[in-house]
Amino acid sequence: MLTTLALSLLLVPSPSQSAPAPAAQEKPQPTLKVGSPAPALEIESWLKGKPIAKFEPGHVYVVEFWATWCGPCIASMPHISALQADYKDKVTVIGTNIWEDKPYGEKTLEKVTKFVADQGDRMGYTIAYDGPKARMDANWMAAAGRNGIPSAFIVDQKGIVAWMGHPAGMDFALHEIVAGTWDIAKGPELEKQATEKLRAVGELAKTDGPAAQAAYDKLAKELPFLVKHQDDLRLDLLKANGKWDEVYTVWRERVERGLKQKDLFALSGVARAIVDPKATMPARDFDLALRAAQAAVEISESKAAGYLDLLAKVHAARGDLAKAIEVQTMAVEVASERSRPTYQATLDGYKGKAAQ
Repeated sequence: MLTTLALSLLLVPSPSQSAPAPAAQEKPQPTLKVGSPAPALEIESWLKGKPIAKFEPGHVYVVEFWATWCGPCIASMPHISALQADYKDKVTVIGTNIWEDKPYGEKTLEKVTKFVADQGDRMGYTIAYDGPKARMDANWMAAAGRNGIPSAFIVDQKGIVAWMGHPAGMDFALHEIVAGTWDIAKGPELEKQATEKLRAVGELAKTDGPAAQAAYDKLAKELPFLVKHQDDLRLDLLKANGKWDEVYTVWRERVERGLKQKDLFALSGVARAIVDPKATMPARDFDLALRAAQAAVEISESKAAGYLDLLAKVHAARGDLAKAIEVQTMAVEVASERSRPTYQATLDGYKGKAAQ
């Protein structure tokens, strides 16, 4: 499955979830840096794929860190899976679960194991569990001074940490490392230049569709591995060039795939795009939006205020304020104390319109 988020993660500061902040103290200097030998793999449990005892010479590894509660981690999973599929036996991705519970309990491993099983092909790579001893967290994340997830480290053929960063942005470096052409000193600047070209296409699409398409086609010939998984960019180009039949074809495919894989991000993304009041489109398929939003609510067992709020928006867009009020009331009930006022304000707005 191709990611639908990689471009957006390149065009804005990469979203991540942070570990709980410790008491104020002097920040230690990182001991694990790009160019350092990769720390050993000290895994408590292997949840998917063949256990890996050590980094084998001549092989490339991606050690990625995630948690079940981390939205950006979950959003990145299809992209990571796509890269694993691209490089097959040349690269092994090790998605390592950390920061899961505080404190860890008897049910923690069971919870993570079930989560991995439920993801299916969305996590098409090797999965490991760090557990309460947190040895991987200490030797990789903490040692590198990285306090946000998802976070990835690429280990080259010589067992050296050649790159670290957000997994959504590792396409360029991973390609060069596998090819044996990555230069630790010069590579980051070349990577930056390539990313800027991708960013420029996205910006151009906002004002000049044909020019943006031409720039994309040129970049696709120059750096095919960089644009290969930029599904959202290609979708933006279709929109910019008025190809709405093709846009809806893509959206329907995403919904079908999302239903099969229980992909909340894909489903909610389509529904949100269709009801976005700022978007300009000749027609809005509210039936497709409703199907996607209802599925997101069902998959989240009506416990996620955000998906309930989205479903209410779809009902409101369809002109069914009574249903919007019913669903938005549920969103208010399950919302956190911090977010409840926002959802309540939306509910009050629906009630006001219904009273007119």
